[in-house]
Amino acid sequence: MNEMSDDRSQSGDAFSRLPEELIHHILSFLTLKDAAALAAVSKQWRLRWRTCRNLDLDVDFIRRHRKAVYDRAAAVRYVDWVNRILQSHEGERIDSFRVRSWLSEHNGNQIDQWIQFAVTKKAARLELDPDPLPGRYNAGDGLGGYMVPDWFWSVEAPFLEHLTLRNVKLGSAGFGGFKHLTSLCLAGSAVSQAFVQDIMCNCSQLRLLDIKNCIKSSGLKIEIPHQHPLIHLNVLQWGDSFIQIDIEGAQNLESLKCVFGAIEVPMLRKIQKLKKLHFMSSRVMPALEYVIGELGQDAPHLEYFHLTMYGNWLIPTCESVKMTSLSRLRHMSLSATSSQHLTDFVIAVLRICPVLQTLDLSPGYGYNTSSDAIVRRTFKENFSHVTLETINIYGFQFSQTGVDSVVYLLEHSVNLKKIQIWQRDQRGNEDGKFYLSKFSNMRQPAPAIIEKWFHEHVTFKASLVVL
Repeated sequence: MNEMSDDRSQSGDAFSRLPEELIHHILSFLTLKDAAALAAVSKQWRLRWRTCRNLDLDVDFIRRHRKAVYDRAAAVRYVDWVNRILQSHEGERIDSFRVRSWLSEHNGNQIDQWIQFAVTKKAARLELDPDPLPGRYNAGDGLGGYMVPDWFWSVEAPFLEHLTLRNVKLGSAGFGGFKHLTSLCLAGSAVSQAFVQDIMCNCSQLRLLDIKNCIKSSGLKIEIPHQHPLIHLNVLQWGDSFIQIDIEGAQNLESLKCVFGAIEVPMLRKIQKLKKLHFMSSRVMPALEYVIGELGQDAPHLEYFHLTMYGNWLIPTCESVKMTSLSRLRHMSLSATSSQHLTDFVIAVLRICPVLQTLDLSPGYGYNTSSDAIVRRTFKENFSHVTLETINIYGFQFSQTGVDSVVYLLEHSVNLKKIQIWQRDQRGNEDGKFYLSKFSNMRQPAPAIIEKWFHEHVTFKASLVVL
């Protein structure tokens, strides 16, 4: 029995007496940061991080502050930190390998060695983002300082299932060795028509394809082979270059994220299994008119819909647009940069979504108002929504508009169970996932004051919490 086993047998810690194989399996679920924290538990755990199977090498772990600037001295410290970790690592395999820092072309050889480490350890997930500064390079130019080495594209990697490359030059990319990829995310790198075709031809197990700010041309055609398992497609391009997306063979798609108008309506109607849709638009009025008047016809099986709007917006009136029901929609989410007409949007949503269960609102910025100046308004209509159970409001502003929308929801959602109101805003990261901002508007009333106002002015049974 080795020394570590002897230490475990003498310890009173039940976890330490587990078989070595089981301990390794449990530790495989920990991130590098969590595994390193084990060193503070006991001496016998101080080296456990060396077999960690999830290496998340994010520069935020070692930065003293989070000011987004490139600093060559900081890059040197980061490179040294990564190299020490990789040299000390003793595990035979790793599950995930992620590099995120502000590096330049001078660090190319180091990054090459890190990728080689991930390949040697047969990482199932590889994520590379050597330059996460937003807007440093023009969308789709692929001007990032680091170029993925040619040898990487010739590797036979049946173990690699998830690949994410951001802000890098792709070089002579080819996917012949990545036949077992199930998800591929590309951002800030030049992607051509031939490149996409190579992906679809070789990655026969791909289920998610995410292309963001990568396309320099005015159009992109994505041909999905017959019986291809692709079910999630995200294609976003911001800036001056609006692209038209042409999709062939998309009958099996279940999730789609794109700029509003990038896909023509007839093509959208062909995606018969579409259940989840996310539109982003700065053409606010046309997007709202389409959602309220036509989306229910073009995507009749939709269960989740998220609309992100940039700019000022108005809600089309019932007289100007014939409303079409989203008869299967159970989850609606709105992100906007202005809360001016939030109440009108809420009224329209409840009318076109008869089976809606969850409503998420991130209405953007309005104007804070003293609680003494808020007026309890009355809505003269008999409409009631019977299925809505959960409401989440992010970035809530204690303004007349913000209060009106909550009052309407409380009064007209007869079976509402829970409404949660965050003063912090909801934001999206590069993975498309949402998180809460760390900061809230400090000029707002305290949460207890906001809760008290609603309880004093509205009669409701739902649980209301302000955070």
